[in-house]
Amino acid sequence: NRDATSPPRDHRPAEALKEYGLRRVLEDMGARNFLAEAQWRTAWADLKLGDLEGAKRWGEAAVELSTLTGNAENLGDAHRLLGMIALEKNLLAEAESHLREAVEIFTRLRFQHKLARSQYHLGKVCARQVGRRAEAESLLAAAVKTFATLGAAAELNRAEEELRELNAKLAA
Repeated sequence: NRDATSPPRDHRPAEALKEYGLRRVLEDMGARNFLAEAQWRTAWADLKLGDLEGAKRWGEAAVELSTLTGNAENLGDAHRLLGMIALEKNLLAEAESHLREAVEIFTRLRFQHKLARSQYHLGKVCARQVGRRAEAESLLAAAVKTFATLGAAAELNRAEEELRELNAKLAA
């Protein structure tokens, strides 16, 4: 027990041990797919928190483990996240490479919602590049159509806004 005047305890060693223990248990249970999913979801959380380097490390770990296990869905999610991270860092060639991989995977798997998310981000990449407006518009329009069909209102609004901004740039 500590009183209100004592300094806060450093829990990092315990958190590291807990993470190691969880990883060991998951691996021992043969649940590497769950670990890969946890890795890409952690990458997403780090991206949202602005920790781009942490996000990239987790995303790369998820790609490595998903490749090892052959789990295409986790691999696609990890590539989409790495593409989003690269886009945030304005590394457009790297972002495009990862996002094209995600589009290919989700097209093959016929996962429409994840495909539309990947197309949306790839459209944003193309929109930032000279001479890629038509491709950007096509990708964003495909994402808009899928989001509308699926009833994904928040994502539909973001994709429509991105498409409006693209068209406004052309008009200017």
